[in-house]
Amino acid sequence: MVADNGKFRVSAMMVDYLRASQLALRDQRFLLATIYFQHLLGDWPHKDWGGSRNQKHWMPLKDYRNLGCAPKSNDARHFQAATEFWQKERVLFDDIALTQDRRHVEWRFSEFSYSMMSEMDRYALMIAERLKAARTDLDMDVLLQVVLHHKMRRPEFRMFDQGLQGQGDVPVSFRLKDVDGKLRSSLQRLADLTGYRFVVGYLQEGHVPGYTAAVIRIQHKGTEWPSGRIFKFPPRTRQFSLVP
Repeated sequence: MVADNGKFRVSAMMVDYLRASQLALRDQRFLLATIYFQHLLGDWPHKDWGGSRNQKHWMPLKDYRNLGCAPKSNDARHFQAATEFWQKERVLFDDIALTQDRRHVEWRFSEFSYSMMSEMDRYALMIAERLKAARTDLDMDVLLQVVLHHKMRRPEFRMFDQGLQGQGDVPVSFRLKDVDGKLRSSLQRLADLTGYRFVVGYLQEGHVPGYTAAVIRIQHKGTEWPSGRIFKFPPRTRQFSLVP
């Protein structure tokens, strides 16, 4: 086991996988809590992890509840649903289930998970306590991206970028009213939590009008944005900023 300082690493590869998977908040928070617990047990891999992957681990449900994974009650149905989801997903876990007494979770991560989590050239250093702060799927998605990028000199990342549609170079557009209110709420909660300032630009990169991505920029005392640069976006961009 390792000393618990309340922090754990999630590789950039795992963050990218979770983003592409578009997980519900319940399932994503449960997974990140399990990654944290495996970190505490001292069994996340380095480059040479060999056969250590075959070991099973377990943690009490109360430890999951302490990270906001379920209502603070003795009802295990929430965890039953979460473990069944990951059983069916069959990518990140070889085995995962409630124990027979329904008071613990036991798991064994897959080789695919170990492979992704052994690539720590880039990673998000998460604070476990902040898993509780997420109220929506988008909250968790944005939190992971912020933690992955905030150490950069000029940190920024994209959201709602769905790539190309069919053949050619036509980006997929989205309706601003479907995402704007949710994104503002998620970023405001993060601004209040971290003290960061966020500047957001909704880009229109297609050959016809339509928003195709949100570029989110982060400013804090460790960033090095040149004067006014954080507000400069391509033409046709709609932008806003949020402060704590």
